[in-house]
Amino acid sequence: MDLFDENPSHQIVPLPVGTALVIPPQPSDIRRGQKAQWVICLFTSRGFGRKVDSYEQIMNHTSAALQDLKEKLIDLRLDGTEPSPKALFSCRFNSGLFAVPWADTREILKEAGLRVTVVVPPEVAVRSP
Repeated sequence: MDLFDENPSHQIVPLPVGTALVIPPQPSDIRRGQKAQWVICLFTSRGFGRKVDSYEQIMNHTSAALQDLKEKLIDLRLDGTEPSPKALFSCRFNSGLFAVPWADTREILKEAGLRVTVVVPPEVAVRSP
């Protein structure tokens, strides 16, 4: 049911900042022989550009979102009704549209204790650590 259909004045849904959304592989992809890819979205700012949250808010939201992700991954493993991700790969999130130095986000990622392979374009990998 669409909330708008029920009550047109309720069009605004608060963004889930500080949370993680874990999307499992789609059965149709697996049936076609595709690799079982999980997609994880971390909600770390309410906006971007001029509407981006402050650095402090983004860091707090990032920490909370990573903790939420850890809990969801643990729940998936304990539940056992479907497989859980075997490895985590990430871009340098927060560093693009949110203009947060990658080193700062990387530190929070380390503190969270998640094992993540960070993927960067080859031209970026040559220039920076």
